[in-house]
Amino acid sequence: SCHDLPGGCTRCGCSLFSRFIPLNRFGLPHQGLRQDFADMGHWNDLQTLLGRIMAPVTAPKSSAPEPQKQIQENHFTIELSKDKIDQLVPVRQSRNIPLLLLVEDDPFTLQLVKLAFKENYEIITAETARQALVYYQRHLPDMVFLDIQLPDGNGVDLLQQMTKADKDSHIVMLSSHSQKEKILDCIGHGAKGFIGKPFTRQRLVDATDKFKASQKSPTGKNSHGA
Repeated sequence: SCHDLPGGCTRCGCSLFSRFIPLNRFGLPHQGLRQDFADMGHWNDLQTLLGRIMAPVTAPKSSAPEPQKQIQENHFTIELSKDKIDQLVPVRQSRNIPLLLLVEDDPFTLQLVKLAFKENYEIITAETARQALVYYQRHLPDMVFLDIQLPDGNGVDLLQQMTKADKDSHIVMLSSHSQKEKILDCIGHGAKGFIGKPFTRQRLVDATDKFKASQKSPTGKNSHGA
């Protein structure tokens, strides 16, 4: 029994255990503690018992599988009215500097592109596929940098819609996935270029130089009068 142990126990009025094991604090049953010592048989193993008592209690892991997140794809399309289509050429020719639409949800990439072209382009930005479609219809940009992975849609689907609605679109894809198949897929759907992440400022400049070259008329002037 607990009286056979040096110092007795807290329930029997002895003080030794109370210095080491505050029973009330841990909510341990007195009888269980007495049985622990009896089973161990050696007073010198008190430290082992203390380690067992002090060890954090962890809840058993549930065997039920975690519920999978439901990913809902948003389906929306770009629709250019006949009036908008008729305005494409005159609106773009009336600009003094090209209008660049940057579709990207990564803050670092947004800043990099904006800093690279802030002096030579007017830049508008969209962080979602839906916002990109709204801006494309509203502003009729000259050039688009389009990220493939967007929070609410796929950039390749967006590319298809833009090129279908606007035969003169000039869209360059941005993506951290630069596998050959992905590049060919984008080019096949009308992209004018593909830039893998991470990229340098020079890669962006090369893409815009290609755009400017495509805008040259037989007289040597581009569509913005330069």
